[in-house]
Amino acid sequence: MKKEKDIINVPVLDKTNGKKIASVKDIIYSKTKFRIIAFLVSEKGIFTSPKIIKFKEIDSFGEDVVMVNGKTVIEDAEVIPEITSLLKEKRKIIGEGVLSEDGEDIGIIRDTVFDEESGKVLGFIITNGVFDDMREGRFVLPYIKGIKFGEDVLIVPNQIKGQVEKNKETFKKLLELH
Repeated sequence: MKKEKDIINVPVLDKTNGKKIASVKDIIYSKTKFRIIAFLVSEKGIFTSPKIIKFKEIDSFGEDVVMVNGKTVIEDAEVIPEITSLLKEKRKIIGEGVLSEDGEDIGIIRDTVFDEESGKVLGFIITNGVFDDMREGRFVLPYIKGIKFGEDVLIVPNQIKGQVEKNKETFKKLLELH
C-alpha cells in the first residue's frame, strides 16, 4: 500500500545499473477504473513532449525510489490517446471535493492510497480542513463499488456514507498502518 504523496518527486532508477533515469512528477489515473495507468515523469535534460512510464512497467516501489527495467520504459505520452486525453483534462484527484448523493459535504481528497502490485485505488485520505484535522484527524474513505467521480467531485452513495460514518474511527486507524 502506497500513498500518492510518497511517490511524487521520487527518483526512478534503472535496476540494471542503478542509474537515475527520471523523477515522478505526477500520477495518471483512470477515474472510471479507479486505477493508475501511468506515471508522468521528467527525464534529465529538456524535452518538449510529456513522458510517461506505464504502471505495468514498474518493477518495484522502494521506500524512496521507483525501480524499472531500463530506460526504454519511458515513452512519449502523446502516442497513447487515453493518456493524452487525461493529460489535457488536467484534472487532479487530490483537491477534489467529496459529496454524498444528497449533497452533504464529506470533505476534500488530500491523498490517494493504492495497491503497489495492481495500481488499484484502495481509498482516499479525506480532510475537513486544518482545524478539523488537528481536532479530529483525517480518515481514509475506502474505495467501495458505487463511489464514482462526477465532473467536479467524488460522489459517495448515501448507503456507503452511512457505513463510513459508522466506521470513521476504524478508517482513521488505517492511516497509522502506513
